[in-house]
Amino acid sequence: MDDELILVDGATGFIGSNLVEYLRKKGYNVRASGRNIEKLNALKKFGAEVIRCDLLDKEQIPKMLEGVDKIVHCTGCINMGASWDEMYKGNVQTAENMYEAALNYDIKKIIHFSSTSVYGKQTHEVIKEGDPKNAKDNYGKTKWLGEQTGMKLSKENGFPITALRPTLIYGPGDAGFGYCIGIGVVLNSEFRKKRLIISWKKKVQLVNIENVVEAVSFLLDSGANSNGEAYNIADPTIVPFSEIWGYYADFLPYPETKRGIINPILNSNFLLLVLSKLSNTNMAKRFFDRMIDKRLDQIRKEYTLASPTPMLSAVIGNITGYIGKHDIIYDLSKITDLGYNPVCETTEEGIKDTIRWYMDNKWMPNYGKVN
Repeated sequence: MDDELILVDGATGFIGSNLVEYLRKKGYNVRASGRNIEKLNALKKFGAEVIRCDLLDKEQIPKMLEGVDKIVHCTGCINMGASWDEMYKGNVQTAENMYEAALNYDIKKIIHFSSTSVYGKQTHEVIKEGDPKNAKDNYGKTKWLGEQTGMKLSKENGFPITALRPTLIYGPGDAGFGYCIGIGVVLNSEFRKKRLIISWKKKVQLVNIENVVEAVSFLLDSGANSNGEAYNIADPTIVPFSEIWGYYADFLPYPETKRGIINPILNSNFLLLVLSKLSNTNMAKRFFDRMIDKRLDQIRKEYTLASPTPMLSAVIGNITGYIGKHDIIYDLSKITDLGYNPVCETTEEGIKDTIRWYMDNKWMPNYGKVN
């Protein structure tokens, strides 16, 4: 790595900020860019150089690229409720602007963040990188278009780009999927002890943020020619969705409670599909938001929490694009055959570490002494 300068754009997001910290700890010289100067300045504590840049403004990009050797493109729109225009700008136009400018510089390698959402609904047992791309939602469609922006340049002139396709990411500081599941468990477990309401048996793969940033570091250093290639990334463990829910329910130190609930309530694809369809309606979203916000406000006050508001309805509402008759499993052999090894070996341990972080940082109640 020596004197190489790594640019991480979208550095103020969950992936980007973790990546900046990880790369700095490994000794990389890192330039972090994004639009929020306050969040950017917070990355200086890791020793990163920071520069404000809006990738939708082409005139700002050249200054950001000066002296850069390698790029990790993390910028993107992850709000599932965003319009097509917002998704396109965040996931496609930013990539187009960045790569168009990068052609004028001596960039040795680019890691482009794509997503397993590009595959859409699982159509067979294990998804490989070369399988058809049938994204059903705007997020998956725009992630595929953004990935193809760089891949087209790779085919045309050897543009040094590699795509990384993570599945659902979780970990300390995650306010998305993992946090929504955790808060869902908290909301449904306030009145009982270690009882589940979801017993959906479909097997899934998540990916811990530690495995994601290690994969980026590995690809940045790998001597293998990965130009024009795409790689799935996920935890090695494959578990039923209800077991993921159960990790939270079993590990959170719930107090003794007086009443339980019939289990299972949600025990089939059909019921999950009905719930997800309902949650996509404006009326249902307003109902979910009011109900959740009211209960979370009570919990925040009771346990002096400083947690963000989770997008539970948005998470539930997008399950329909991925539920099918098959488990949601991805072939990881392409990247492991290069020599990549995951840092977090089991999803269970990864979730436990995440819950510890949530409790330590007052994102979830630890059910100890109430202040």
